[in-house]
Amino acid sequence: MKLKRLKLNNFVGVPAADIEFEKPVSLFVGRNNQGKSSIRDAIEFALTGKARAMNKYNEAGNLARGDNGMLVELDTVDKESGEIETNRRTAKTTGGAYANPILHYCLNPESFINLEPRVRGKILSDILGGGLVEVTKSAITEHIGNIDDDLLAEIKSSGVVICDVEAFKKEVVECRRQYKRDKQALPDKPPLLGDYELEKGYEVAPDEKKVKELAERIKKGGDYIAAVKENNQIKAELMDIEKALEKEKARIKKVPDLDGDASPDEVRMVSVYSSIIDQILEKKKSGDCNCPICHTIKTIAFYKERSKEFESWLSGYADDLAERDSIAAENQCAKNEIARLENRRKELNQKFIKVEYKEGSEDLLGRLTAERDKLQANVANYRRYEESSKQYEQAKGKAARLDELIAECDRVDDALKDGGPVKSAIAAGGRELPINTKLLELWDMLDLAWCDTGEITLRDIPIEYASASEKYRAGCVMALALSEVSGLGIAALDGFEVLVSANANAFMQAVEECQINNVLIFHSTDKNYAKVDIPDWLDVFEVKKGNVTRIVGRSASASA
Repeated sequence: MKLKRLKLNNFVGVPAADIEFEKPVSLFVGRNNQGKSSIRDAIEFALTGKARAMNKYNEAGNLARGDNGMLVELDTVDKESGEIETNRRTAKTTGGAYANPILHYCLNPESFINLEPRVRGKILSDILGGGLVEVTKSAITEHIGNIDDDLLAEIKSSGVVICDVEAFKKEVVECRRQYKRDKQALPDKPPLLGDYELEKGYEVAPDEKKVKELAERIKKGGDYIAAVKENNQIKAELMDIEKALEKEKARIKKVPDLDGDASPDEVRMVSVYSSIIDQILEKKKSGDCNCPICHTIKTIAFYKERSKEFESWLSGYADDLAERDSIAAENQCAKNEIARLENRRKELNQKFIKVEYKEGSEDLLGRLTAERDKLQANVANYRRYEESSKQYEQAKGKAARLDELIAECDRVDDALKDGGPVKSAIAAGGRELPINTKLLELWDMLDLAWCDTGEITLRDIPIEYASASEKYRAGCVMALALSEVSGLGIAALDGFEVLVSANANAFMQAVEECQINNVLIFHSTDKNYAKVDIPDWLDVFEVKKGNVTRIVGRSASASA
């Protein structure tokens, strides 16, 4: 890929700019905070939809300058086909188009230097293939070998990928902590009989036999006591029945005779006749009517007359008959209750069993029950003692297994620690990646080396321990090296002071050898480049208060 033209409108620190990349190297100069970094951010935003001021794609508004609408338009040229592609973005048109993750680090090399080696290795593995994953697997296989199946299962269940060495080590440490906690929770000595309120030498068999014997005696005694209690209840109820029978028999009274010669049946018969006549008179008010009793024709006057006679005759017996009926009904109720009580008395007498109560039986039953309960408690405590003994035996085996697992964790943790064989093998086992020798000479970094595991060393020492100046110079070299190995053809550097006249041609030769199409250099300076000889492979742009101006030097053929 090759940069051709960049147009900006209200982007971060630049209100407007139109930059054509005509030369392989573009130098942007100006004092700090004038907008130079906005050029770099705009290129990344145009290609990926993201830039340094954004954490998410929907934060593109952070890049806008004012409220007049933000626009970034970048033309690139495909080096093989020569086709021009325009990448146009606004605050609302974000999202990644250029998928190569290395682009950000080609434009911001210092951020690559400051990553952890394993993160750098992951990035390089993604673009180069192989590298860190294979080296890590090989190092683990060689220096750890087969991991205990139980420990391996624990690690896998946590979701940790073993090739993520830091996460792998952290999980091993956590497993070891848990194994130690589990071991501490195990009993460390066998149980004693005294711990369960049992005498030394206690044997459970005699107590079990005695408990069985006592259970039989307690059952018999309980049945006997229950029978005595039931008989006493029956006796009490029978006494209540006798009293109730006497009371009910006393309720029965003699039914008195009626005054006069009439019998009760005669009175009832006349009452029936009177009722029939009343019914006839209700249905018919005049004329003749057939008598339903004698079946002869009678006049209504006859029926009225007979009704008066019956009513008069019955009135003399009404009170006596009512009293007689009341006494008869009361007598019948008493007889019914007497019959019920006698049936119940018969039923209770059939249930009654003669049992001779022995004095002190309940006290004896209580003593037997207390003795049985004590022996049962001893048996239960012994069973608990047996279970604890069994658990202790199991715990000894489990403790031995936990010791094995703890030792395994120690072994794996020791292999994974900083300076341990696994990390050392990873650091030394990657494929060394190329860096143009001329670049190393230009920045006086001949001892700088890197590999696809993410390890960067300077004089065989990890770059993390280098000075700020050394990291800065390593960053300049790494920008060009990243661009080369990824095939992007774009790189950005900070600072131009290394490219003095004596180094200029060597620098450009190295850029061409690395097949880098565009090198963007950002240099904080107030130097007036209008009075400087500028080589024909270099464009110089001055950035001042967000305005970008191309500078034409004195000579296009002189060396910088």
